[in-house]
Amino acid sequence: MGNRAFIAINDSPEAGLYLQWNGGPESVYAFTDAALQLGCFALSGLVFLARAFFGLNQKHAYVEGYADPDTAANFADDNGLYLLPVNPQGEAWTADRWLVPAYGEPAAQMTPERAAEEAAEARATPHYAEMRAELVRLVGALEAARAA
Repeated sequence: MGNRAFIAINDSPEAGLYLQWNGGPESVYAFTDAALQLGCFALSGLVFLARAFFGLNQKHAYVEGYADPDTAANFADDNGLYLLPVNPQGEAWTADRWLVPAYGEPAAQMTPERAAEEAAEARATPHYAEMRAELVRLVGALEAARAA
């Protein structure tokens, strides 16, 4: 049990990032926004940030095979699947969302309007702000280390 989610990017359909904890929209959008700030528009950037956030604990964030939205949403049934569009412009990501009504049932896709509302609501929460602040600190430390 946890607060699980699965994050995949449309151009990397064979794998995604599994989060055992911090899989709610507030955390997921904090990770994706920090990845964009770092200039990472691919799965590798999200994996790197999640691992840095969790102190390299592989039990909390790791790469997992991705087959289809239904399988991924059931694998992380607390929060389902966040399927991110390819994002070369660095604009804020809003995911296609797939949720599982009950374990083992087919995943249902959230409407694009509801997914956009969820993203806006998530970005307005104190938890998002706290995670973003921590991730900005991590990104700053990483950028300073890269410049040194």
